[in-house]
Amino acid sequence: MGRSKYLEPKARERINKILDLRGEMSLEEMVELVMPHMVFDIDTMKLQTTKMVCRNIVASRKDWSGVRTTFAVKESKESVYVDIDNCNDVYRVRKVEELLKEKEQGIAKSRIKAKNRRLVLEGQITMDEYVSSKSEVG
Repeated sequence: MGRSKYLEPKARERINKILDLRGEMSLEEMVELVMPHMVFDIDTMKLQTTKMVCRNIVASRKDWSGVRTTFAVKESKESVYVDIDNCNDVYRVRKVEELLKEKEQGIAKSRIKAKNRRLVLEGQITMDEYVSSKSEVG
């Protein structure tokens, strides 16, 4: 996790420690831990909320069959939203394709990690096999 100008580092550390110890935590528990450590700036939060709403609008755009059509790509540290059904710029469509490939690879690694952890919990592989599989995935 990166640094946040709205959150004191000790709150982030506390959440990470609890997750490490317990292996799970509800969003409500996280909010309860983080809220006392938040620094609020109304104007900045209004802008952030507006940006979040805009990102949600873009992320919810789908074609007739329910497949997402619009994606954010970075250009000069700025997000540009590309609707692959309507964009005529091959460079930007290629950037979306590369972004999706990277995400797909990351998700595949996480899926393998979750599967191997499940196998340990079910007693189908040993912890040593799980640890060696983690080094192969990463």
